[in-house]
Amino acid sequence: MAINIALEIGTSYTTIFVDNYNIVLREPTAVAFLDNEENTVRAVGEEALQMQGKTGEKINVVFPVSEGYISDPESASLMLAEFIKKIFPSRSRIFAPSLKAILSVPAGISVDERKVYEDVLVKAGINKVEMVDKVLLSALGANLPIRDGGVVLVSIGGGSTEVALVGMYSVISGCSFNLGGNMMDRAIIDHIVGKYGIKISKTTAMRLKEETASLYPNDIAATEVKGLDTDSLTPTTVKVYASDLYETLQPYYERVCDGIVGIINDCPPALAESLHNKGVFVVGGGAKIPGLKEMLAERIPLPVTVVPEPEYASVSGGGKLISDKELMDNINTQ
Repeated sequence: MAINIALEIGTSYTTIFVDNYNIVLREPTAVAFLDNEENTVRAVGEEALQMQGKTGEKINVVFPVSEGYISDPESASLMLAEFIKKIFPSRSRIFAPSLKAILSVPAGISVDERKVYEDVLVKAGINKVEMVDKVLLSALGANLPIRDGGVVLVSIGGGSTEVALVGMYSVISGCSFNLGGNMMDRAIIDHIVGKYGIKISKTTAMRLKEETASLYPNDIAATEVKGLDTDSLTPTTVKVYASDLYETLQPYYERVCDGIVGIINDCPPALAESLHNKGVFVVGGGAKIPGLKEMLAERIPLPVTVVPEPEYASVSGGGKLISDKELMDNINTQ
């Protein structure tokens, strides 16, 4: 008997949904290798991420997805195989139920890129792969009406942002650009170095983004973090303010807004009324920043909704397809 799963291998996180169990895994898309001839896998996910720059062992931490696409297929496959072992510890290669996966992929990927994704999953132990556009799955996961009419779906991920007009079981139009959480993390690191002369880690930058940052220009929140003084090369602490992070992140979200406006302006006249009634829906980890809805609403003449638990929308949509053959057939015929 086959086991049905849905998964997303994102730039920042890999998320897996198992039929009848819901979401069972969400871990950083990272794999740590021992620096030996065999290139042995030492750890994956959160454990691998924590090893970066913090271990006495000769460890090489690899991030196999870049800007939304698999850039290191071999590492991605080894990482995914370890995640599957975590979920199904008693499953063996000899006596194992087959695995069928619905995989979330960027819209508009080429035939060659699809082959890369399929090979990664097959090598990791998945027997059958069905690929569906991430924005379409996200719309399903957010319970949006995609049978007819149209909505604008915005997915702000770790490596890229996709903006699409979704309707009639398909992506009608869309665009993608290299803007995501990882780029924002690097911008935060650079800003703290430039303003305070303190070098912080990527993990610290992520924590600042997730716990302190907002798109409210008058936010007075602050967080004290540890870093390295770039002059004395000694450990130190610095208080980082929400205003620092607003200054850093606001231009990135302005670019997202520009992408949304472009898709709205290109909307076919037949879908204009539906679009203006339903509006814009935002998903992905980058949608969690406080103040996003208000910022977009000031600039976009449509209703704006930030979907609850936006980081799970795509893989939750895949989970819905697992148990709805008619819906899957409708999507496949478009």
